[in-house]
Amino acid sequence: MATAGGGIVSFAALAGVVAMALNVLSASPAPSYAHSNPEQNLIEVYGKDNVKLWSLPALALKQWEEESNSHGTSRVEVADLNGDGTGDVVTTAPLAGRNTNQALVRAFDSHQRLVFEREIGAPVEFRGVRYFDRMDAFPLVILPDSTGKGVEIIVAASSGRSPTVIARLDAKGSILGEYWHFGTLSGLYAFDLDGDGRKELIASGTNDMNDVLGDAHTSQAVFVVIDPWKLVGRSESRATRGFGFSATDAERAYIRFPHSDMEEALRVSSGVRIVRHMVDSLFLVEVKSEDVMNTPVLEYFFSDALRLVLVKSKDVNAAIHARLKREGKIGSTLNEAYLKRLGDAVEIIR
Repeated sequence: MATAGGGIVSFAALAGVVAMALNVLSASPAPSYAHSNPEQNLIEVYGKDNVKLWSLPALALKQWEEESNSHGTSRVEVADLNGDGTGDVVTTAPLAGRNTNQALVRAFDSHQRLVFEREIGAPVEFRGVRYFDRMDAFPLVILPDSTGKGVEIIVAASSGRSPTVIARLDAKGSILGEYWHFGTLSGLYAFDLDGDGRKELIASGTNDMNDVLGDAHTSQAVFVVIDPWKLVGRSESRATRGFGFSATDAERAYIRFPHSDMEEALRVSSGVRIVRHMVDSLFLVEVKSEDVMNTPVLEYFFSDALRLVLVKSKDVNAAIHARLKREGKIGSTLNEAYLKRLGDAVEIIR
């Protein structure tokens, strides 16, 4: 009997080992990164050693890829959401065969199964005006959570104009907080500005309060430094009050850029087009007037401590400035003193 029992135990153990081996063999390799294939409208997911694992059919991939590239942002990230050591794919891209009439963030596991789907934003009222426009979720970043053991997802959504909402989600897709802003914040980045190992959130784009005050088409370029862990509940920017929510305490700094006389003469708005971390603890903020040709482009360089270090004029400005001066629309001289005056007019609210 003992021998028979032992045989049964051995067989069971052998069966368990075989089952484990089959599970290992059938387990999907972990995603490591995702690559956009605009020609075939596919988001291609790769594992280690650059092995293609699977793909997600997308819509208008070339268009949103160009938008992401112009701002230096991302709409697809790979992160370990549940702490099992396996990468998950998180995206705000519009996907073929799925709901595209909402601002959605989705997550897929290594088997390409949908982990969650969450809508970002909703109709909102600002200073008595109801905004029903359908939003689209654009950039996203993945950050460590407050424990340092998990991750959180930060997503920005807008209709391409005011207003914008930045939402903080946990790894299961639940919304932890929202930050509302009257203006289009198309850039979303994460930098460790003070060297403490924690990344701050930078949102960039426009402040559209001039539209509300009756001066249309004069949006102001801005970027905001946000403590992501303070995005709790529904709140609004201290610089664009009017949603009826409480004022946020997540804004560490709100930076506004002046209009140059060229922009004023051309009657164009300006916005922050891209924020890029540079060497030597500097970061570049590029301010460009709208999405039209032959408009000024200025570069502002800040230290990680948010001290303005330098203002530079792009080459395209020389011809624009000369033409406007020749036409009698401006009387300034485009030189170092001109750039210093612009730098002195930058407003940093802490």
